[in-house]
Amino acid sequence: KNAGIKIEQTEIDSEIKNIEDRLVAQGMTLDTALQQQGMTRQQLIDDITLQKSAEKIVAEKVSVTDEEVQKYMEDNKDFFPADADLAQMKETVKQQLLSTKGNEAIQAWVQELQDSSKVIYLKEYKTSVSGSN
Repeated sequence: KNAGIKIEQTEIDSEIKNIEDRLVAQGMTLDTALQQQGMTRQQLIDDITLQKSAEKIVAEKVSVTDEEVQKYMEDNKDFFPADADLAQMKETVKQQLLSTKGNEAIQAWVQELQDSSKVIYLKEYKTSVSGSN
């Protein structure tokens, strides 16, 4: 909230649709998958909102150069179809690298927040005294 990040409902709806499409392709429904995970739709929405917020916060810190894309494609050329559209493959590789770097940046950011925070856990312990009869 402090970063001024706002996630639009359309972004959440789009992500839920992507998840539903993947699940349908596997012969499942979203509701079944959520139930198996012990989650509610609201928890899914909260998770998506948090993930999208984190992605936006680190997005300006993450970039992929043409050289990185080219190197990745050279290093992995055996995995690309021979008849692949080179321009389309470059864009796909760029998005994959951005996603990977973004996830790494999010993890580093969360770790930094954890390291710099001061959390105190208070736990109340109750003791029971059993008397002998």
